[in-house]
Amino acid sequence: EAVSISGLGACQMQWRLMVDKGMNLLTDPKQVIFAYNQKQIVKDVIAGRADVGFVRTDMAEGMAKGGEINLTDIKVIDPVDLGTFPFPSSTILYPEWSLAALPHVSPIVSKAVAKALMRLNSTHYAAQAGTYATWDAPISYMPLRVMQEQLRWVDLVSGRCMRSAELYEAIICPMGWFKLPEATVKSQCSAQNLSCPTGYDCICSPCKKLEEAEYDIRPKDAGSGCQKMKACMSIEQRDQLHFVIHDNWFAGRTVMGLAQAQSVRVEIRSGMDRICYSPPHVPVPCDQNTSARASNLSDASWLFNI
Repeated sequence: EAVSISGLGACQMQWRLMVDKGMNLLTDPKQVIFAYNQKQIVKDVIAGRADVGFVRTDMAEGMAKGGEINLTDIKVIDPVDLGTFPFPSSTILYPEWSLAALPHVSPIVSKAVAKALMRLNSTHYAAQAGTYATWDAPISYMPLRVMQEQLRWVDLVSGRCMRSAELYEAIICPMGWFKLPEATVKSQCSAQNLSCPTGYDCICSPCKKLEEAEYDIRPKDAGSGCQKMKACMSIEQRDQLHFVIHDNWFAGRTVMGLAQAQSVRVEIRSGMDRICYSPPHVPVPCDQNTSARASNLSDASWLFNI
């Protein structure tokens, strides 16, 4: 359970850690629930409504201080050594909200404000009212940039962060996977008999893995493609050879921004002989760059006389 698919401290940081461990938030869990409230995530984990919850550091500690939970009811998964940082965390530290000045602000004013903030400590009334200890210079933002690039939340061409008001549009499947149609994604949880609590959003297996091979060749009416180095079909001289070239990636090409296949070249070997065809039936020299064009090769079918 996470706060939202674009949440930084309560989704993306933990998501990146999953990727580092060989998993992915969108392909490994049966269901991912977005609560849009970090306190509710902690309560759902304690109540057994979620197996794992993603929240920022100090969220659970603050709730325990306010008497809302007992810290003994939860545990931090694989905490890392963060030196003097006072809260346990599963991830490395990332910089978060920063205080920035617009171009028209005088550098003198900017420096004066920064110095005033850094003089604050935990005993100051402003710090106590804001529930923080002090201000400090931020750590490098590069790990944050790398993390968002790795999760494909940054467009590498424009350099802009990916944003969307709709959950479906914000789903970015990992490389080698493609996003299922919106209607399918919305019905996946109910199809798997997984309920989504009222007021939450849920996704269940929104991505489908692409086949390892882009194409396969299969005899007509066969349910699967031919295996490498295995006899696929047998015919005799003057019989017809009827096979289908199947594009395994057809459904995923559009959503991945890949062009659909438009041409195919068929090479048939018989012993030491080699014949190349520009389908449907014209033999051509094999050393020429020839191909057959088709408007749609999702399931192109070819018939040959042998």
